[in-house]
Amino acid sequence: MTVLRTFALFLLLILALAACGPRTPAPPAATGAPPTTSEPTAAPTATASPTPSTDTAYREILAEVARLRGLPAPADLYIRFVARADLPALLDDLLTDEDRRWFAETTTLYRLLGHLRTDQNYLDIYRSFGATAVLGLYSPDHDTLWIVRDGYEAPDPADLTPDELETLAHEFVHAIQDARFDLGETYRRVVENLDRNLAWTAAVEGDAVYTSVLYRGRRGAWLPIGRTFALVRAELERGQTGDVPPSILRELYFPYTTGADWARAVVEGHGWAKLDSYLREPPLATSVILHPDLVASAWAPEAVPEPDPRAALASTWRRESGGQFGEFSLRNFLQLRLGAADAGAAAAGWSGDAYAVYTDGTSHLAVFEIRFEQQGDAEAAAAAVSLLLERSGGRTVEAGAVAVAVLPDGREFALLREARRVLLAIADAPGIARSALEAIAPR
Repeated sequence: MTVLRTFALFLLLILALAACGPRTPAPPAATGAPPTTSEPTAAPTATASPTPSTDTAYREILAEVARLRGLPAPADLYIRFVARADLPALLDDLLTDEDRRWFAETTTLYRLLGHLRTDQNYLDIYRSFGATAVLGLYSPDHDTLWIVRDGYEAPDPADLTPDELETLAHEFVHAIQDARFDLGETYRRVVENLDRNLAWTAAVEGDAVYTSVLYRGRRGAWLPIGRTFALVRAELERGQTGDVPPSILRELYFPYTTGADWARAVVEGHGWAKLDSYLREPPLATSVILHPDLVASAWAPEAVPEPDPRAALASTWRRESGGQFGEFSLRNFLQLRLGAADAGAAAAGWSGDAYAVYTDGTSHLAVFEIRFEQQGDAEAAAAAVSLLLERSGGRTVEAGAVAVAVLPDGREFALLREARRVLLAIADAPGIARSALEAIAPR
């Protein structure tokens, strides 16, 4: 969401390893140059910093993680510990007006797709997830790392559990990445591309998961990497994250699970320098993360012009958001009603797409043009969307080349497959989807 547009949202996905180990006190934390002339601009209340006597020990851990990662340790890094009770306030403190706009726009898209009910909004989901699943976070804008704990005291590094050390190492990796690759600048370059932003986040988090697990092993508390990733997935399946819809959880955990598997494949197959190249120049699509064999190829997604439905809309309608949707987002949408294997197979032929969301302030519309490698791939994807609508209780009101279905909640879908392209329009008011789809349909 993955989906990211502004920095607090960046923090949502640049979190500590959210589920690698029992849910006990969250990890303690990091170090770097202690605050001197200026404090981070968004340091929340009720936080603690390492004392001078423990700062050196944290610096040594940072240096060890940097050596393992093969990159220099940052010269300046602020460390904070925050009580879990104060975490929601911290996350809110880090929200900007741009973040809140992003949350509102994502809510529009995700309600149309069916990820969110009409009584849910993404900002509340963000808060719910953060309050229950976050163990730590790093803000490139503030060069500050926060570790979540049950209490307010900054612990002695010698008292950290293996799980806490692993989370600490994870957050140190983000600080190390930021010092070398300027995560903030890269984030701002890709933030408007939903798909590429999620792919880059998967590279960033996958690196941190992989490196922190290696660090844990070197500290003598080895937990096999495959087992660690399995624990993350098990956490997702247990649903211990409040009222977060399963499809949103899949997106939030994608960087830590699939991204971690991908990072391991890249490092073990091509070396750390190859992984560095993806932090410097982000993967072009989530397809690269979903299909690690693409790392060794010159594959790139097909360029697709953004669909423009304005010919079918009144002048009161305006564009709210748009960009590249991506293979992961298509798969995640299909998985609302299809099994993971079927959804993955139906989306696997993805070769490129573009989408746009429009609103008149009351009604909303999303239009998609999705292209596939072969016509058979497009046929399979269109059939999967039709099956999703059927299983969602959709009532077909028009058939033929353009199929129109109305769901029990009032959403209207219009679907057309043409050669190796699938066109889709979704509206939350009647009589809009078909005309919008015809406006973007190939002539």
